[in-house]
Amino acid sequence: MFVSPPYIKCPKCGGNEYGVLMINSKDYRRRCNGCMYSESYKLPALSKKIVYIDQNALSNMMKSINPETEAYKKGNLDPFFKSLFELLDRLNKYQLIICPDSINHYNESVSSQFYKSLRRVYEQLSHGTSFEFPETIKRFQIHNNFLEWLGENPQPITKDNVIHGSLNEWQDRLIVSVDMGSQTEDAVGNNDYKNRLHENMISVFERWKTEKNRNFNDWYEEERNAIGPAILRTYVEGFLKYSQEGYNESTLNFMTSFVSVLFTELKSVLIKRGYNDDDALLKIREYLNSDYFKETSYLKISSMLYASIAKSAANGRKNPPSPGMDNDIEVISSYSNYCDAMFLDKECHSYLNQQPLKKELGLSDKTFSVNNKEDFLKYLQSILDDCPKEHLKLIDEVYGNDWGEPFIEMFEKINED
Repeated sequence: MFVSPPYIKCPKCGGNEYGVLMINSKDYRRRCNGCMYSESYKLPALSKKIVYIDQNALSNMMKSINPETEAYKKGNLDPFFKSLFELLDRLNKYQLIICPDSINHYNESVSSQFYKSLRRVYEQLSHGTSFEFPETIKRFQIHNNFLEWLGENPQPITKDNVIHGSLNEWQDRLIVSVDMGSQTEDAVGNNDYKNRLHENMISVFERWKTEKNRNFNDWYEEERNAIGPAILRTYVEGFLKYSQEGYNESTLNFMTSFVSVLFTELKSVLIKRGYNDDDALLKIREYLNSDYFKETSYLKISSMLYASIAKSAANGRKNPPSPGMDNDIEVISSYSNYCDAMFLDKECHSYLNQQPLKKELGLSDKTFSVNNKEDFLKYLQSILDDCPKEHLKLIDEVYGNDWGEPFIEMFEKINED
């Protein structure tokens, strides 16, 4: 292992070769290159802000520092995005924030010719942290909501429950990245899935345009009333097919699906309470049709966002949302409860600042977009301004006084395949 700067005076031999050998999650170790003396030093606990950056912003940040992109060559990108990357990277290196990546980032990046560059940027800022899949977070929320409906008081879902990796741990200098090599296959599958979702959005949008006599609450109730029965119907159809056909590729996909795993978890709760299988299924059906289920956080957020789109269509909007809208809504409905700040698509951000979403969801104060981009920079700068001087001094001692310099040169020696 290599000893790195910054070097200080060795407490044993007195030489100025006492450098940093390794940085662990809660301590770091120094070793002297002269006498080989080494010692570990404890590091204080951290409480990093969780900041989510949407795909469009990640893409623009990448273009702002990657000489291989046309946008960089033409110099026509908003300078905001380079400033944003520099500030995010600095705060990340100062151990003040973390920007977890997600399967949504991967899905939106994998089809791009700059996939590797996009991945390099979001891994630079996530530093090994990733949100759980949206389906998993939805299951967590439904599970807790179900326990509350049954009269229990479950432990709240925390950031640690939904984010993998060293969330509040001191970071090593190095970032380890593993590519599973399935980019081409994933790109085809994701494009097909995204196209199907967008075709459905176009169809529903055209219907919404004709519904001039409906109001926001009508569409909101329609959306949230549909989810429980849809989950139940999917489970019943999948289980019947499995019962008839046994194990095959189709039924195996069902048995490992969000719906099947969710039913297994809810049934397990009821079986422990003394229910038999049949009565447990009846109880789950009752729950999925209850008003209490409809208050599950992700369901409420997504239903309000779709209702906002419906309202805009009925009020004269001509064109449907972009193909990425379903992904944007999934991100907000799944991750927003566990973020301190989110930089989002401007359309969704606009909806979150309109009533009744602003009052009912309470997300407007921690969400940003290009509509209020300077406010986002101010928010990030305030994190740095509020940082104790002792913390920044410790960063210099552990990592060196140039550690906070943004890594804007990351693409200078990288060529895309």
